[in-house]
Amino acid sequence: VYPQTITWGVSLYQHFLYLNNDPGGLVTWNVSNPNFPSYATTYPQYRGDVVDIGNNYVVVGGVQSCSVLNMTNPSNPVVVSSFQISNGIDVAALDTLLFFVERDIGLKIISVATPSLPTLICEINNTGISSVAIERDRLYAGLTSGGLSVYDITIRSNPVLIGSIAGTSTARRLVVRDGIVYVANFNAGVTVYNANNTENIQVINSWHGFTSGNSCDVLLSGNQLFVANGTDGLWAFDVTNPSVLSPIGRFRNCSPIILRLRENYLYTAEYSNGFSIYRIDTAATVPQTTFELTHPNGGERLVINSLDTIRWNTNNNYNAVMIKINYNYPNGDWVTIDGSSPNDGQEVWMVTGPTTNHARIKICAVAEPDTMDISESDFEISTSGLMDVADNLPISSNLARVYPNPFNQTTSFNFTLKNAENVRVDVFNLRGQLVESLISERMSAGEHTVKWFANKHASGTYLYRLQAGKQVLTDRVVLLK
Repeated sequence: VYPQTITWGVSLYQHFLYLNNDPGGLVTWNVSNPNFPSYATTYPQYRGDVVDIGNNYVVVGGVQSCSVLNMTNPSNPVVVSSFQISNGIDVAALDTLLFFVERDIGLKIISVATPSLPTLICEINNTGISSVAIERDRLYAGLTSGGLSVYDITIRSNPVLIGSIAGTSTARRLVVRDGIVYVANFNAGVTVYNANNTENIQVINSWHGFTSGNSCDVLLSGNQLFVANGTDGLWAFDVTNPSVLSPIGRFRNCSPIILRLRENYLYTAEYSNGFSIYRIDTAATVPQTTFELTHPNGGERLVINSLDTIRWNTNNNYNAVMIKINYNYPNGDWVTIDGSSPNDGQEVWMVTGPTTNHARIKICAVAEPDTMDISESDFEISTSGLMDVADNLPISSNLARVYPNPFNQTTSFNFTLKNAENVRVDVFNLRGQLVESLISERMSAGEHTVKWFANKHASGTYLYRLQAGKQVLTDRVVLLK
């Protein structure tokens, strides 16, 4: 890491690294040997990105104005022309065309085919555009309101809007490959869109596992996606299957906001800490220590005040995990269910409200919170179970009771079955840990009693779960000695 003052961007040209530095201007470093960068010079008159337009010419700027420079001698660039850009926040290049995103204005297309005579080709007056990427004859525009728009730019002077999809958070940067668009969202992690059918653009994945949603930039290298999160570090994902984002690595002690790639080296602008250079060719071989949440993993209905078992698989050796729930994913807060649970693959918990259709569970290692998994899609929390019609319930609920309660030493669970059912009765403590299984067998229709001899247990409040078929009854029972 080579600290400067505030660094807003980083660009590469030949063997030089250009830092968009505030207030110093454009600071250059020689990175011909990335392991030993050396300071070259500073151009205080320039600010912004450096875009290679070929034939030893670059365009520098974008904040307020742009200059076209002849870089035949990189240590002594020569200005050949300039043009005006207002509050440029992103730029993409296609041959000798530059697509500038101007904050609160839209998109401006400039031709620099003749470097000494930049020419305005077209403007798209859309104040909602926040970022841009190009693939073949398609222009992909990230939106300040969230989501994505796609333009046909076969005729460069006449871009045509051919598709769009709404989102929930500003698209800071995006990258596209084969019609699959990866978007860094300001407050909502990373979203992956399939935009091959522009009439029906679809979200095929999203990842919200950052402790902060401040995703600033994305970059593809082979089957790896790198994400710069200004407060949560540099992340690497396996995108062999774009619909499954799998974290494979993270560098924590950094605050990257812009990414650039050359060969096996990743260059990042670190906002208030200058720049960093990372070797990335071994990122995909880092041993993965993961969790795989299996329940609830999307589509389930959980009932308030009933007991449910959170289940997961793991290939790591962490002793303890933290389990959290988000009742309004992805916008809600993460609420802790258990701050330190044994990493044994399951956690029994009493489902609590509020009711919601957008709940998700997150499980992570206590010692390394970045090793985590989140429910693949939303599940529901409601006040009623899957079987809402009383006539269809296997247990006559008005005949299911515990007596005595409170009790001393022994109590009875009494219930009536309408039909023969597989019945299970379990008792848990208030942490959701199994205390005792009383019965697990098939029982005939009619009245039944299951006794709990609790003389070996301590006084206190316990939870019981009576399950017959698909119906589950849960309540509290108090042991007093």
